[in-house]
Amino acid sequence: RAQRLKGLWVRGNLTRISSELSMPQDHAVFCGFARAILRQNLDAALNLDACQALLPILRDLMSSKYDDFVTTALEFTEVLLRNFSTLISDTRSSCASLPERQLDLPR
Repeated sequence: RAQRLKGLWVRGNLTRISSELSMPQDHAVFCGFARAILRQNLDAALNLDACQALLPILRDLMSSKYDDFVTTALEFTEVLLRNFSTLISDTRSSCASLPERQLDLPR
């Protein structure tokens, strides 16, 4: 499984990672994968599609009974927030003055 994740990462197919990790027992595999990304500073390859795919997995890990899984999820989420904080802030600022019914989120 770890090799399959590595292959998806190398090909840039980050959105398929979530479909590869659909079982609770896959949490350990994802944690190893996430720690390798953090350790090797490979987070520059993350994009918004990857965020969309990985955030549900990270959310699940945050409620794990294993402290190591929770810690890894929090560290990885922190990296996502650091990488995308400017985009999040800019989007919130630009949407703040728009009435809710006029919001065009894909824009």
